[in-house]
Amino acid sequence: MKGKFNNFRNDNLIKFSFIISLVVTFLLSIMIYKIYSPPYIPFFNSLPWGEKRLVESSHLMLFPASFFLVIIFNNLLSFLFYDKYTLISRILCINTLLFVILGFFAYLQILILIH
Repeated sequence: MKGKFNNFRNDNLIKFSFIISLVVTFLLSIMIYKIYSPPYIPFFNSLPWGEKRLVESSHLMLFPASFFLVIIFNNLLSFLFYDKYTLISRILCINTLLFVILGFFAYLQILILIH
């Protein structure tokens, strides 16, 4: 088990995607706490204009919470698959990074709509 963890930990692609994902999630959490947001924000951008689009600003914490859950879940799966399916493990970690970065851009879109 220890050798499996060392092989997984020494993979540069997995390490890079894990660290960048955590940094972006941490940066997003700080931005949510530091940036003023009105009591209601446009969250459901695919809906037509009106009250159905708005949610309370506390829903912004769904972004870092979902990022963190996806990071943990995908890296756990990646660790379990690493010995037999190294490529699938790397793909899972890269997909995690893409999910976090695209979610960060979605948050920035909400910020642009607010201000």
